[in-house]
Amino acid sequence: MMIFIIILLILLVFTPIPLKLRLELNKDQANLYIYFKKINLKDKLKAKIQSKVKPKAKPSKHKVLNKPDFFNITNIYSTLKANKHKPSLKLLIELEFGFEDAAFTGLFYGLSSTIYPFLYQCLKLFFKVTSYIYKPTPNFENTCFKLNIESIFYLSLVKAIYIFYILRKNYIVAQSPNFSNSTSV
Repeated sequence: MMIFIIILLILLVFTPIPLKLRLELNKDQANLYIYFKKINLKDKLKAKIQSKVKPKAKPSKHKVLNKPDFFNITNIYSTLKANKHKPSLKLLIELEFGFEDAAFTGLFYGLSSTIYPFLYQCLKLFFKVTSYIYKPTPNFENTCFKLNIESIFYLSLVKAIYIFYILRKNYIVAQSPNFSNSTSV
């Protein structure tokens, strides 16, 4: 019985678990699906915003003199880029948009097409991208905005711990007294 529990724990630690997320944005709705459970985001955001509305406070007279530099962005970028133990990602982005002016719709289509490679490079920094499909669809006749993002993350506990270790190591190096921008982890 003990061997079975140990084997089960090893499988849970090293086997990637797929996490399926889907985000849908329309003019009137914002929904998040985790696996098949629907979470209505618009109602939660409205409630959160209404609960945080406070009368304006007087500005503080205290100033922060030395804000510490916790992370060195270049070190984090280089260590995450060189990391071979990234979680896998499959991503499908469907975007349908249309504005009152057809010329503005065309400009937005060109802008959304140029964002595609930049977004892909940003995702490659944190994930091993196995499938990436981006489908922008301009609607020159009607005014609309629909965004559908479907993704599957394959994350194992070991990979998550390793990424946390990399970030923690960068934090410790940034806190050291002899830290300089040329320090690498």
